[in-house]
Amino acid sequence: MKCKNCGAAVDKYSTVCMNCGATVKSNKKHHNTDYHYKKSLGLKRVFLIIFAIVFIFGSGFASYYYFSHKDSEKVTPDLIFYSGQGIINKDENVLYTRIDDSSKI
Repeated sequence: MKCKNCGAAVDKYSTVCMNCGATVKSNKKHHNTDYHYKKSLGLKRVFLIIFAIVFIFGSGFASYYYFSHKDSEKVTPDLIFYSGQGIINKDENVLYTRIDDSSKI
């Protein structure tokens, strides 16, 4: 590149002529490259943030689903009374049972 004021050779990345001190128009391709570089960094950051949000909500939903359905699994008791009577306290301990002769335990 040449300086329009004095005609001296100027580096393509310089903004000022080293010979006369006049301002030089910069190369447009250089600025476009910087703009696209910054734009691509911005897009990467946006995608990273979106991925992080989806991952956090997905993990939360998966853990909620896992732990909420874990308690609803079918629990079979050790003893099943087919017929009879009994009293069960709050600790689920059997206090009294009366079983018919035909019942199975």
